Amino acid sequence: MNKALKKQVKRRDRLEELAKKYELKLKLPSKGPFGMDALIKVGAVCCDCDEGGEAFCASSLKRGEEDFKPPAVFWLSKGKRNLLKDMEPTAPNLVTHMAEELGFKAKTSNEEL
Repeated sequence: MNKALKKQVKRRDRLEELAKKYELKLKLPSKGPFGMDALIKVGAVCCDCDEGGEAFCASSLKRGEEDFKPPAVFWLSKGKRNLLKDMEPTAPNLVTHMAEELGFKAKTSNEEL
């Protein structure tokens, strides 16, 4: 899609829309988050398409003695690559994890115990 045709949405509005769509409880500051930029950037790697993808998957899907099978979900931040074990790569799961990582997911009564 052409970027010029996309409607700009404030970060706060985008979070509120996602919370409504995926029935999340968010803990947003009284003001902000500010800006119109993306909340996160999302990408994918094909593990058997080329040498670069194969190398990434070979190093990323092995943790100690344990081998993980694709599809796998990683959270990359500040040069650190964290494998999110046992996460099914669905939109609700990814949005929930994004809200947690960004510090906007409200704690439920079960999580506080």
